[in-house]
Amino acid sequence: MIGQWHQSFDRSGKVWAVLMDLSKAFDCIDHKFLVAKLKAYGLDTKSLELLKCYLSNRYQRTKIGSEFSEWLEITLGVPQGSILGPLLFNIFINDLFLFIVKASICNFADDNTLHSCADTLEEVISNLKFDLEVILDWFSNNYLAANPGKFQMLVLGNRNIPVEITVRNVTIKSTNSVELLGITIDNNLSFEIHINQLCSKARSRVWSLNRIRTYLNFDQRKLIFNAYIMSIFNYAPIIWMFCNKTTYQEITKVHKRALRILLCDFRNDYEVLLQNAKCKTVHEIHLYFLLCEVYKSENKLNPKFMQQIYVTKKIKFNFRNKVLMSIPKASSVRFGTQSFLFRGSLLWNQIPENIKLQSSVESFKSSLKEKLNITNICLCKICI
Repeated sequence: MIGQWHQSFDRSGKVWAVLMDLSKAFDCIDHKFLVAKLKAYGLDTKSLELLKCYLSNRYQRTKIGSEFSEWLEITLGVPQGSILGPLLFNIFINDLFLFIVKASICNFADDNTLHSCADTLEEVISNLKFDLEVILDWFSNNYLAANPGKFQMLVLGNRNIPVEITVRNVTIKSTNSVELLGITIDNNLSFEIHINQLCSKARSRVWSLNRIRTYLNFDQRKLIFNAYIMSIFNYAPIIWMFCNKTTYQEITKVHKRALRILLCDFRNDYEVLLQNAKCKTVHEIHLYFLLCEVYKSENKLNPKFMQQIYVTKKIKFNFRNKVLMSIPKASSVRFGTQSFLFRGSLLWNQIPENIKLQSSVESFKSSLKEKLNITNICLCKICI
C-alpha cells in the first residue's frame, strides 16, 4: 500500500485513505454463514460437518466474586487464540475484495484500509465514496458491525488542511496521522512522527539499562541491548527507513548512547563504539532487512503481493551479472528515488552474483555480512 502511495506521489497524483473500524469483528461471525461460504469455496460434506462440530456446543458464563451466571451457548464468532480462528475469519471476509471496483483495499485480519490513488481530487473522492458505500453494504449483509463514526481518513500531501467526506449521514474527518499495524503514517509520508515515537521509547529503555548496568556483565547487557532496545528499530523498517537524514540522526544518537552504556565507554566516538561492540549502524541493519526481502521475493519465499513488487529483469545477453531487478521509473527525489521499491531494486543490482545465488535466506544473510560493506554501494541520501 505504501509502495502504491509513493508511486502515485511520484506522478504528482492524489492519495486519500480511510481506515475502517469494526466492532468485535472476530466475535460477530455467523456460524451458518461461515459454513455456507466454506461450502462455496469447495469444502466437502465431511469437512463441513467437522467444522460445524468444532464451532457448535461452546458455552460461556460470567463470574463476579464467587457468583456465576448461567451458561449461555455461543452462536457467533470464531474461537480467538486458536489456530483456526484467524484462518476462518480470513475466509469469511475474503469475498469483500471482489466488490471493490474503483478504489483499492488492503487488509490484515479485521484492519481494512480503503485507499484511492488518482490524478485528480474529484476522482479520488468519487472512488472513495462509491466503494465506501459498497463496503458498508457488504458489512451489513455479512452481519459485521461497522462504526463509520470511528473511521479515520488520511489525506496525503494536504499540508494539514482539514477536509471531510460524508457517507450515509456520517462525516469522516481527516487527520494528520494514523496508526496502522504499529506504524504511525503521517500525511506527508515523512514518518517523522513514527521515528520520534520509536526514539522516545528507546531512550526510556536506554535509561533503564543505564540504571542497572553496573550489576550486569557484558553478555547480559548485550542481551538486553538487542532484545529490549534494538528490537524497537527492527519492526517493519523497510516501510520508514528512507526518511530524511536529519530524522535518521535521532536514531543514531539513541544508538550511540545505548552503545556507550553497553560498553561502559563514554569517551570514544560512534565509529569506535561500533567496532568494539562488533555492531552495524541501524541504517546498515535496515539495508540488510531490505535486501533480504528482495531475495525472498526473487526466490518466491515471500507472499505473492511482495513477489509482484520486485520484478526480475529479462537479460537478453550473456552479462556477468544476470540476476537483476527492473528499476522503476522515478521522477521525484522525495517519493520516487527514496521508495523501498526503487532503493531495493537498485541496491540488489549492486551486489555480486555469488551472493544473490545463495541457496537459503540464512546463507544469503551471512554472505552479505561477511563479504560486503553495504553502505559503500548504497547511494541513498542517508548514506551519502
